[in-house]
This record gives sequence, structure tokens and C-alpha cells, in this order.
Amino acid sequence: MTVSAADGLGAVLAEPVWARRSSPPFPAAAMDGIAVRTVDTRGASPARPVRLAPGTFDVVDTGNPLPPGRDAVVMRERVQRQGEAADVEAEAEVWHHVRPVGEDIALGELLLVPGHRLRPVDLAAAAAAGVTELTVRRPPRVAILPTGDELRPADAILAGGELPDTNSPMLDGLCREAGCETQVWTILPDDPERLSTALATAAARADLVLLVAGTSAGRHDYAPDVLRRCGRIVVRGVAIRPGHPAVLGVVGQTAVMACPGYPVSAALAFEELARPLIAWLQGAGASRRPSVPARLANHVRSKPGARHLLRVRLGTVDGARVAMPLRGGASVLSSLVHADALLPVPPDRRELSIAEAVDPELWGVRSAPDDALLLAGVRDRALELLAVAFAGARERPARIALCDAATEDAVGWVRDGICHAAAVVGTDGTPPARVGPLMAVRIAECAVGVAVAANRPLGAPAELLRAGHRVAVAPAGTPARRVLDDTLRATGVSGLDLLEARSDAAALATVAAGYADCAVSTMPAARHAGLRARPLGRAALDLVIHRRVARRDPLVQVLLEMLASRSLAVALERAGFDTCHRADPRVA
Repeated sequence: MTVSAADGLGAVLAEPVWARRSSPPFPAAAMDGIAVRTVDTRGASPARPVRLAPGTFDVVDTGNPLPPGRDAVVMRERVQRQGEAADVEAEAEVWHHVRPVGEDIALGELLLVPGHRLRPVDLAAAAAAGVTELTVRRPPRVAILPTGDELRPADAILAGGELPDTNSPMLDGLCREAGCETQVWTILPDDPERLSTALATAAARADLVLLVAGTSAGRHDYAPDVLRRCGRIVVRGVAIRPGHPAVLGVVGQTAVMACPGYPVSAALAFEELARPLIAWLQGAGASRRPSVPARLANHVRSKPGARHLLRVRLGTVDGARVAMPLRGGASVLSSLVHADALLPVPPDRRELSIAEAVDPELWGVRSAPDDALLLAGVRDRALELLAVAFAGARERPARIALCDAATEDAVGWVRDGICHAAAVVGTDGTPPARVGPLMAVRIAECAVGVAVAANRPLGAPAELLRAGHRVAVAPAGTPARRVLDDTLRATGVSGLDLLEARSDAAALATVAAGYADCAVSTMPAARHAGLRARPLGRAALDLVIHRRVARRDPLVQVLLEMLASRSLAVALERAGFDTCHRADPRVA
């Protein structure tokens, strides 16, 4: 098919591109100055300039055609105008500061070969070469068939047990990013007859069908049976994790991939299996993700027998690149959102050691993102506000990468120089300590309360924290957990059914969904979640930073400036935090 060169971005060439004109098409000045005959400049130097009479030179700007009879350009800095004449302070050589015809592209020259995926620079080169139309391969047609009785469109109001369809927009975007034309079907029920009809119809119209979910061994996992009914299975189950339940098959002449239902499994199965297939359909070479050297920030266990794709964040701490593992699990879509790279763990490795040299493969980026400040700990509303403020810093745009970790692990990483900072609970009203190589900087203090859903009575904390009540709370090392533990020790209350959530936000969400009687969280987090709360106590949040890294790492220096800024204080105070006891973050 033929497309306008201006519309060719992302397409794959079907035929070679030959230059239809030279670039430049004429000898052109490469500098601002005067065009001269080199013979007229013989012997010129700063000490003994040569004067050129009017009519023996021409004033030119960069890109101008070289006037007839001239064979060089003297740059403006080497010319002193003397009325209509000019003194030249440098002897010119033939074609000096002149772009010859075809210096960039020559008429008839091969510019691009078949199978090349067109980039913006390729379109610019085609324009320079006089090519206005390109013969490209037809984009592969991909049909995406979401399935599941529990699925609803992402904008639907969900009832109990219903889930939003997140895989369809993700796979649609991945296919379009790979240069495909896509058709996303409406959600299909778990009905083998309807699934078979839809699959047969889609396969007749598409080059590739992505059948979403139903690949495992559940009661309503019909994808393998439907594939057998309509065509044949080629591969059932692949040696990658996440993504192991993927199924590959053929219906007629059309390739079919049945994707696992968990979003991380679906995304990584697409990357490992469907993307290379799409490249083959386009006649383009399958590109490999570039890798970067790093050292692993934490110990990792891996199940042998399959290639484990570990999601990691990248940062540079004190001059060394670090790969920080993110939360695992095939259902943790946010791990892909926050991942900078994928770290393949070979099938024969059961574990990777902390500080081990690794080569993670960049995910969704073109270069190593070294602008990330790694901040480890349990998520907190104050940390999220700090991350927003840090991303908006005009002096040096950068980002904070929040890495989930237990307090002890996070502080250990800071001590070992593989993390910029760790979030820890401080003591309300007490300045943070500076002990040994580590320093603690106060972010804010706040009240911690007991929160209930909007439809529940808001009694006194003693009424809410009583035996038999299910209480959601963040893990140890958070302000909420510190205050709850102190309260239970002081009151002697026991028999609570504690439900540990991964953060204040997750604890509050559990209450809002009706799966806990109350949650203990910071009051700012409860207010942000729209829940009512009674104060229970106070706590502070500090950042622990290595003093050496604070002196030498530019990102940490930006962080310290941010912590001392009035703009951050205002944002924290508006959210309900107290910033009057913040410590001076300057490093001695």
C-alpha cells in the first residue's frame, strides 16, 4: 500500500526508498560570511589581512547557494568590512565552509531498505530526498476479544463481584504502539458457543486474534476448548512468569493468542509472544529491549523452571545504578506502571543476591531513567505529596520512585548505599536524630485516628477498637501502626481482628468497601479518602538519608531543598499535616 510520506510514521517499508534529489541540491554556504575565490585570499592572516575589492566577494548566510565563480566561504568572524571592501584574516581552502552537492544525500542513493519501521527522522530524510510517497506493508489487523461474565466496560458503575475491563485498553494500546490496526470487540460472556462464533468471525477478518482470559483451569476457562473447536492449539503454557498460562493457536490462516486474565500476565505474554509475531507479520526485525548494567537492591527468590520477568525501578545512588525490585504478582498492574525495566531471571536460578550485578531490560523507555530518587518504605499521604512536589521542581525536573519496603529493610538499603532515602516513623514533637553515618529529616507530623465508613456511626476510639472488631491498619513502621500499638499497650485492649493492609490508603479502602469495621490511619489520609475519623494519637514521619550521599548526590540535594521549602509546607498543611517541627535538612 502507498501512503503519503507525512503519514508514514510507524509504518514498515515494503519497498526500498531511493533518493529523487540530492541534499543539498546545490553547493551551499555552511557558515555566515563571504563567498570568495580561494586564490584571492592567498597569504591572509590576522597579522597581515588581505583586502578584497568590491565585486570580488559576495555576502552569504548559512544555506545560501554558493555564487558562481566562488569556491569557498570565509566565516564572518574572520572578515572585517572596510566600507564596500573586506579584509580577510584567514587564507581559504577550496570548498572550505561549503556543503557540496549531495553531502547528505545523493540523487539515486539508497536511503531506506524494506522492513524498516519509519521514524520521524526517516520522514525528514525522505522529504530532503524528494520522496513524497512511500510503499509500506499493510498494518497487521488485530482483533481483541475480551471475555468474562464478571467484566464490565471501564466506565461502568460496578456492582458486587464485577470488574472493569482493563486488559482490552492495555492490549489495544500495545498493538497500536506496535503499528497495528485494532478492533476491540464488546465483552463476550463465558459461553463456549458464543466464544466459538466470535473467534471464527474475528479470525476470518484479522491477522492476529487476542482472546483475553479463560486460559487456566477454572470452571469458566473455555479458551483452550474454543481454540480446539475452531482450529488447533500449538502451545499451551509457556515458560515465563508472569504469563505462564498463555495459549497459542491457529484458526484457519490466522494466529491466535489466548492471553491470561491477570493484567501483568497479559502484558508480559504480549511482549514475549505477540510483539515478535507482529514484527514478523510486518516483515520487520523483532527488536530487543536494550539492557543497562545495575546492581540489585534486594534479595530475590524465583521459582525455577520458567524465565521470571521481575519488574524493577532504576535509580543512580552516589554514582552507581541500582535496580529496585517492585511488588510481584500477576495481578499487580501498578508494578508495570512504575517499572522502568524488566529483569529476566533465568529458569535455573532460584534466587538473586542483594548487590548482585544484573542487566535489566528497559521497559517503555528509550534510555536509562537515571532521574529517579529511590525512596523506600511504606506508602504514606505525606510521601505522595512530596513526590508530587518533587516532580514539579523547576530547578531540575525529576521524580521520586516510591518503593514498598519494611522499615528495617529500607534503612538497611540506605546504610548500604543502594537507596537514596527511607521513610520511618518519628516521635511526635521530638527532633529527629543524626546518628553515625545516617541522618533523619522530619517531613511532617499529624494526628492518627480511627476511621469508619460514611454509613457507620462514629463512636469514640474505645468503642471502635474493641474485641471482635475487624480493624484495618498499615504494616509496622508506619505512623498509624505505631499509634495503634501504643494505644493497645496503654489500654490493655486485646482480641482485635487486625487486617494488615499495605498502606493507609489500602486500609481505608478496605473499610469503604465494607470489609472491615474501622481503619487506623493518619487523619490526612482519612480526609483524603472521604471517611470520618476520631483522633487517637499523633506521630511523625522522617526520612533517613546517608550523610555521604546527601553531600554528593544532586538528587538528594534537590530533595533536601524541597523539604525546606515553603511550597511543600503549604501543600502538607493544606492536607492536614503539621510542619512546625520540621528539622533543618541542611547537611553539616
